[in-house]
Amino acid sequence: MCVLGLGLIGGSILRATTAAGRQAFGYNRSVEGVQAARFDGFDATTDITEALTRAAESGALIVLAVPMPALPILLTHISDSAPNCPLTDVTSVKTAVLDEVKAAGLLTRFVGGHPMTGTAHSGWAAGHDRLFQGAPWVISVDDHVDPGVWSMVMELALDCGSVLVPARSEDHDAA
Repeated sequence: MCVLGLGLIGGSILRATTAAGRQAFGYNRSVEGVQAARFDGFDATTDITEALTRAAESGALIVLAVPMPALPILLTHISDSAPNCPLTDVTSVKTAVLDEVKAAGLLTRFVGGHPMTGTAHSGWAAGHDRLFQGAPWVISVDDHVDPGVWSMVMELALDCGSVLVPARSEDHDAA
């Protein structure tokens, strides 16, 4: 698994999935975040091309764990370097992300996600491997969803200790 963004949510996903026995690695644009992750024993890089090439070579599930404004540029990188990788996100709004993914030409490999947990703190240091324990994790069941990719996202949520909540993107956003 390739986690793009190692803040509170992405960093916690990297920790939880590694603790569950998955092979996972991460990308973060800040050197400090990557250094902190590496210091804690995690596989991380500041090189987006390196991370996505590695994801493409292994067919890794890519988890978008970045703020909404960063999505378009990351989706462009994914389109260029890892267009066949399964893809999910952890953003709190689903239809806006769906529109960005569609515009990038990655819709067939995308399943939206939203773990509904967090803290008032941010960054790598705020994360921990039990953040998602017992928390709802919405997984999109939109018409385009590939059952194989959905299953991968489901396994991710379960590995993190979450409770699955299937929902259509527009229903999630209306709630």
